[in-house]
Amino acid sequence: MYWEVGIKIDDEAGQVTVHPHALEQSKWGNAMEHALDMATVLYPNNRIEFLYIKEYETHQEGVA
Repeated sequence: MYWEVGIKIDDEAGQVTVHPHALEQSKWGNAMEHALDMATVLYPNNRIEFLYIKEYETHQEGVA
């Protein structure tokens, strides 16, 4: 599983892909916080907005 988090920095919209290994807990809320925290570190003086989050399953999940 992984997430795509849509964010807007000033007038530019884009997305950040977050994989669970980057998180302490593999939950969508943590993925959203991670993406927003990263954007804040990279662009501390800009206006950052959360737009959306999408969750995707990988092909290997659920395979025994």
